[in-house]
Amino acid sequence: MNDISILVVEDTPPDLAVIKKALIQGLHLAPQAILTASNPSEALRLASDVSPQLAILDIVFGPQHMNGFELSQELRMLDPEIYIIFQSRLTELKHKVMGFKQYKGDAYIGKPIDADDLALLVESILRRIRSAKAHEPRLFTYGDLTLDERTATVVRLDLQARKYEITLTPTEFRLLIALMQHREMIISKQKLFDLVWPAHEEDGVDAELAQDELNRVEKVVSQLRRKLAVDGLPSLIWNRPGYGYMLALRNGTTGPPATTKQS
Repeated sequence: MNDISILVVEDTPPDLAVIKKALIQGLHLAPQAILTASNPSEALRLASDVSPQLAILDIVFGPQHMNGFELSQELRMLDPEIYIIFQSRLTELKHKVMGFKQYKGDAYIGKPIDADDLALLVESILRRIRSAKAHEPRLFTYGDLTLDERTATVVRLDLQARKYEITLTPTEFRLLIALMQHREMIISKQKLFDLVWPAHEEDGVDAELAQDELNRVEKVVSQLRRKLAVDGLPSLIWNRPGYGYMLALRNGTTGPPATTKQS
């Protein structure tokens, strides 16, 4: 995950070294992905600037600082979705109950820390972060065409910047997403069928498409082309006989860069 950042708040150098070993050597994370702070005040300054996805927090600091439980609340004020791992020599059941139930921690580990165990734990949390990120709604733009998964809307602008909202069926919407993900690339009918109707695949084997399935792709593409050609605008979908379809500003040419954003 290229944009992952992990905040480690630990005031004991040997314990910090074990945590960094677990993350860098055990999980092969880039050193710059790991933010370290020796106290809660420093941690909050870092979190305000960077917005880490995961925080590994010691619990006991000096009397002039809040404790790790209180720090977790402050971090969740900045980002309610942040994952929290508590790590401490306070390993009595009452402390673990407090960490999980009162402060909603995602994990609680005791010291001394085992680097291999920590690496496995962090790896499982990173999988959850990746999975959640993969399902975030996206915003696609290409030329005058915008598709927003958050609101399931498609909009085009003409040369006078007049906005046209285009109503699509769910199948047409999925088809347009597939074309925008592969913009300026030819996609075969079989590939489009796999992307738009994925439930047809069995055991991961790509069977030869039946003629009625080919016809289904052609029909939905035709419907989508008509809808995109609102008020005389070009449809942007080009047919390459014998090869498939392509979303492009002009047939066989490229336009300005397209963008995809996580919302």
